[in-house]
Formats: sequence, structure tokens, C-alpha cells
Amino acid sequence: MTSQSRPQAALEEFLTELHSVYENWYDRQTRKAYRRYMVLQAVALLSGFLSAVIAAVADAQTFVPWGKTLLIVLPLLGSLAGTILLQSRTYDTWQLREEGRFQFQGLVGSGRLRAAAATSDEEFSKIHEELHRRAQEIEEKQSLSFFGLYPSNYVASFGKPPQKGHNSERPSQPSAAPPRDGE
Repeated sequence: MTSQSRPQAALEEFLTELHSVYENWYDRQTRKAYRRYMVLQAVALLSGFLSAVIAAVADAQTFVPWGKTLLIVLPLLGSLAGTILLQSRTYDTWQLREEGRFQFQGLVGSGRLRAAAATSDEEFSKIHEELHRRAQEIEEKQSLSFFGLYPSNYVASFGKPPQKGHNSERPSQPSAAPPRDGE
């Protein structure tokens, strides 16, 4: 038999899950978004710089076999990288996942501090419930924010120009519910 009570053991198990599953997932997603952002930024910047250098140093003899191809491909790669950066909202995704990582890191840290100070089963249960509620709030906020980055008509919206007087960023909301029959 262990010296821990059931609520204390459940809280410690939940804290381990918050760290090993949630905090670590946000950490991996943050690193992936950071790498994607840096690679795309480097490609966008270097392709423009290399195009200018090639155009400046190429002479008539060396330009013919490879210069024209590079002066077409490099700006194309830079434009593609820039477009992917902007359209995929890479920086915003990186920032969002970093906020989630930071929030879960704080949640685990405060949970461990509070668990160390708890002395009764009621306190352990109360801490567990509060941490569970806060974890759900973080996940809900992350979900809403992530899907707020990409509207449901994300692909279809590229073909339609915005209408005059219409905010294309957010759908309009009715100011009040329509009247029911008989009102």
C-alpha cells in the first residue's frame, strides 16, 4: 500500500499528464512552427539576394548556360516561400503555440507548488479540479484562436474580391434575433 491518498495520487498523475502530453506537445509544435518560419524566411530573403548577386556578376559568356534559369527560379522560390509564410500564417501559428506552451508550463508549475503545500484529500481534489478546468480553458482558447486564423472559406475566399462596404475579415452578425411569428 502506498503512503499517498487517492486524490493526491490522481493529482500527481494528472500533473504528469499535463507535462508529458500537453506541455510537450505544445513545445514540439512551437519548435516545428519556428523551424518552418525560419526556413521560409531564409529562402525568401536569400533567393532575392542571390538573384541580385548573380545578375550583377554574370557576364555574357557565363550567363547563357545557367544564369537565365537561376534568375527565373530564384525569385520564383522567394515568392513561393513568401506566399506560404503569409497564407499559412506561420508566424501567428508559432506565436499561438508558444502561448499554449507557456500557459501549460505555468499550469504544471503552479500545480506542483500547490500540490506540495496541500495537506488534505479535499485540497488535492480542489487543486485537481481547478487544474482540469484551466487546462480545458487553455485548450478551448487555443482551438478558437487556431481556427480563427483560417476561416472555413479559406481556399474559396482567394477567388472572390471583397465587396464594397463589407468587412471581409469577419462575417457580419445579426444585431438581434429575427421576430417570431405572432410577435
